[in-house]
Amino acid sequence: MMRVRKLIIADSGILFSLYPNGVRAFNDALITDLEGSLVRGIPDDKPCRGVPLLAYDADADIFQKIQLRDNTEYEFAIELPLTANAFLEACEENPIFPFSNSGLKHIVKFNGPDSCTELQGGRYRVTGRFNFENSAGTAYLDIEVEQGTSISIPVEVLTQKLDYYEEFQQLLHQISEYSASLLIRFDNATETAFGVSTDNETSPMAELMAFRRLFRNGRLTNYVREIINNPSSKISSVIAKENAAFATNPDWATLAQSAIDYDFMKGGVLKDSFSGHTPLTLPERRIKTSYDTKDNRFVKTSLMLLRERLQHLKRRMPKKYEASHNAMYSWSEELDAILFHPFWQEIGTSEEFPNSMVMANRKGYREFMMFYLAFGLSIKLESENTLLAVGGDIKPVFHLYEMWCYLMMHDLLCHLTDSTGDPELSFMNRDREFMKDLISKNDKPIKFLYTHDDKQVILHLYYNKDFNLIDDKSTQWADSYSGVFNPDVSISMEMNGIVHWLHFDAKYRLDLSKWKSELSGDDIISSFKREDIHKMHTYRDAVLGTRGSYVLYPGSERINELYVRNPNKTYRDSNLMPSVGAFPLKPTETDVQSEQLDCISQHIQSCLHTLIDNEFNYKEEYGLN
Repeated sequence: MMRVRKLIIADSGILFSLYPNGVRAFNDALITDLEGSLVRGIPDDKPCRGVPLLAYDADADIFQKIQLRDNTEYEFAIELPLTANAFLEACEENPIFPFSNSGLKHIVKFNGPDSCTELQGGRYRVTGRFNFENSAGTAYLDIEVEQGTSISIPVEVLTQKLDYYEEFQQLLHQISEYSASLLIRFDNATETAFGVSTDNETSPMAELMAFRRLFRNGRLTNYVREIINNPSSKISSVIAKENAAFATNPDWATLAQSAIDYDFMKGGVLKDSFSGHTPLTLPERRIKTSYDTKDNRFVKTSLMLLRERLQHLKRRMPKKYEASHNAMYSWSEELDAILFHPFWQEIGTSEEFPNSMVMANRKGYREFMMFYLAFGLSIKLESENTLLAVGGDIKPVFHLYEMWCYLMMHDLLCHLTDSTGDPELSFMNRDREFMKDLISKNDKPIKFLYTHDDKQVILHLYYNKDFNLIDDKSTQWADSYSGVFNPDVSISMEMNGIVHWLHFDAKYRLDLSKWKSELSGDDIISSFKREDIHKMHTYRDAVLGTRGSYVLYPGSERINELYVRNPNKTYRDSNLMPSVGAFPLKPTETDVQSEQLDCISQHIQSCLHTLIDNEFNYKEEYGLN
């Protein structure tokens, strides 16, 4: 990968230049070929920390070669083989001409007429800028003047707060995998399970990423191997015609009912029982074990659908992505090796989801089911139109992070109460708006029961609950006394008719060191999301009954920052509320994520125990004592 100060793409008479905002001069003598004469650039040799402003990776296959970053403004200049009049006429039909991707209409901003220039030879130059803000993924800056005169410009927009290649992909995977675990409990898994079809809703690159997660670390093969080693089976009784000399378990009732189907001889040892004849063959009842069960049929059908989709992807993927084709060839061989196992020969195919205890509980089957459903849901997540900020596979990372935080908090309360909540978290999949239906903004919470010292507390988990302005009839310490507020995640704790609240706001952009500097009044470090800090205090003070208001942010730390609202140091040292603070919570495959969740869980549990020990009594403005 090469960091560049300026990128230039030339093809079909079109010249496209791209560079980060703020650069005022270039030394064109430094321009070098990055990929032949079609793609050129000026290398950037200055030291860089974190995600580069602009980079070009000639060896990229799964991700795009042109790499930008979120929350960064870029300037562009486009030279077109058009006159000024022809350009203006084209703009009448397409407001963002010459860009052909209509999804860019809210991203691209063109400079005024003074910045446009008519060049010699009937050419025209237009300039502008764009900023993907808090979104990440693949976007298409394709330019089309007319049919046959165009440039394809796919770009990868990387996140600065999450490692794009690992943590951002893990964020998408965990949302899908957690949703898959919920799906297993419900009958409506059928549509998603068999929805892994070969449609063209998802871009080849996004689908390639889903397959990459599916085959990573050989987990798929391991789950299938576990199934083959301990398969579900069914016992059946069959009647076979056996030589009388070798029959060990003859079925005399069957012989009496269908004697014409068997051979007899005159005389013999059984002549007294069969009117002077003895059977030469007998019906023998045998017990047969069959592996042609609905569970195994589902697994086989799922594997066949995956192979079909992979073959379809290979046809869609441009041939120039050689490394991607090599990866797909390897995955195809892995699927073939699984399906060619003799175990599958006697097993049929399935057209329905097997809502069985085997799929839900048996080792191998449950893991395969979750893995397969997660793959299908990740495909839906990639193609979910309601989440696309611009044409392509761009996702608003802040919204995905907020949603992921809610799912993690749901999982946390499930473990804390050893239950699934009431009602169980689910979503209906029928209108294909997966993420809209997974978590909808409403005041219908999920209820949990927590018990400590034989005392029971009712917990309610909310997503984006509105805390409305109280009226003259209000008596409860709930809602707001000054306005309407809606934290991302809220937990109510109720005992003896008394309700207390904890709020969590997902802040994808928060930087802990700068956040602490804001709290301490350190002006040396520049302001960073000051409103996030103020909002935590606002929730704590404006929403009645609030005992804690906390930020969730994607940091790598394993400890939290907590500030207890009390002037007495003795109180602060022995109590966790009322308080504001920040908890790191980052999507990762390492043990960091589980340790961070444990920290949040321990805090919630400590708050519960403190309130329970005080019979849930609490004096506003004074605290527990």
